[in-house]
Amino acid sequence: MPRVDVVGAKDTLQAIPGSATVLDHNTLRESRVFDVPEALRKVPGVNVRGEEGFGLRPNISIRGLNPTRSTKVTLLEDGIPLAYAPYGDNASYYHPPIERYDRIEVLKGVRQLFFGPQTISGVINYITPVPSEHFSGFLSLAGGTRDFLDTKLRIGGRGVLLDYTHKQGDGARENLATDLDDINVKWVFALSDTQAITLRANMFTENSTVTYSGLTQAEFDKLGPRYNPFKNDRFDIERYGASVTHEFEFARAMRLLTNFYYSYFDRDWWRQSSTTTDGQCGPQFTADRLAGVRVDPDLCNSRQGRLRSYHTGGVEPR
Repeated sequence: MPRVDVVGAKDTLQAIPGSATVLDHNTLRESRVFDVPEALRKVPGVNVRGEEGFGLRPNISIRGLNPTRSTKVTLLEDGIPLAYAPYGDNASYYHPPIERYDRIEVLKGVRQLFFGPQTISGVINYITPVPSEHFSGFLSLAGGTRDFLDTKLRIGGRGVLLDYTHKQGDGARENLATDLDDINVKWVFALSDTQAITLRANMFTENSTVTYSGLTQAEFDKLGPRYNPFKNDRFDIERYGASVTHEFEFARAMRLLTNFYYSYFDRDWWRQSSTTTDGQCGPQFTADRLAGVRVDPDLCNSRQGRLRSYHTGGVEPR
């Protein structure tokens, strides 16, 4: 089964230069973790600041480094870069749901230098499940208040695995909502006794109403912590990815593993205000917010777009 391990089996932890932690399948399942930040908080030295409640943009800090957008951490999936611009803009505005993964490896120390340029804090490698040769699957549904719905479907057999996750729900403040779909397909097959191929393809979409603006002190005091006037803000993501992993085993202790990968990421964030009191909506609008007066966001004509698209690809032999 071709796969790039950052840490590998538990019995190799003592031989790794630096420190490493593995959150295995049983730990994730028995803990019933809701999102990636909840899972990573189980790792010593890792702190995660949440943002929207679903773990879609985790701010990960390892050993006290700046957590903003996880820019000091290299995020991998099956050993393949997960970020849309790992050698440039490493900011994490996209993160798959925790349901996609079977285990998580966290590496800190000297050995992390193997895995890219943004490893000053550490490396996190998310491992997807290995497809079964026997037909199996499951379906789970969960619901709750504030329009919460969590749907998970996994089905596979003969080396093929299909994962589908749908999540939706309202945020912790007014005029916030999240709606996402994640599809992941993985196919493993042998070419011979010494060669194997893994094919992966995934699609992720998110359509959310997410603001960039917080509350003034007066708004918090007079209108409450859930108040949010910017109902017209939008955050939309599309990401498509594919990869091929080829493994050639020369001898018992020697193998060549080559990854070919490509992803397209498109992010549109339309917002009426970039900070809490930047005056983008005019002086009277800002004055009312500073006074704690409930405002009408439709009176604000400003709606600026932070629109970004990335094509990321690579070939990596090991």
